[in-house]
Amino acid sequence: MKTVLLQDRTQFESWILEAFSSMDLLTEDDIHSLLIESAPAEYPCLGWIKYTDDIYSTRVAAYIYRSQIDSWVKDLNSLAMA
Repeated sequence: MKTVLLQDRTQFESWILEAFSSMDLLTEDDIHSLLIESAPAEYPCLGWIKYTDDIYSTRVAAYIYRSQIDSWVKDLNSLAMA
């Protein structure tokens, strides 16, 4: 799955439900838990699904936050100035 820009909770919920829609065995409780446990810490953020070797959870949501991008920009700018 591609990386997406998540600007709010509504976008997150649509995205995560689509990402896990192929798992037909999810109950209402599973979906509720997925929404709570997979939610990003803050918005906006970049989100993607990464695949793991964990037998119980083969797919998990991962995020990059604005603070990380700001840090990368600062690092790249300092490299460009060197």
